[in-house]
Amino acid sequence: LEFLIAGATAIGIGTALFYEPLVCKDMITGMNRFLKDNGLSHISELTGTLKLHD
Repeated sequence: LEFLIAGATAIGIGTALFYEPLVCKDMITGMNRFLKDNGLSHISELTGTLKLHD
């Protein structure tokens, strides 16, 4: 999720898939939980929301 907040539009998970083939299911479950817990309806609502403090 940190990459999305920083503005990424795609996430590379190839290495994770090599070690844990079911990681996609876990990622989707976790992302959906995060969205629900934070009152968001779509993952795109996170993209580019990083705020840096001066």
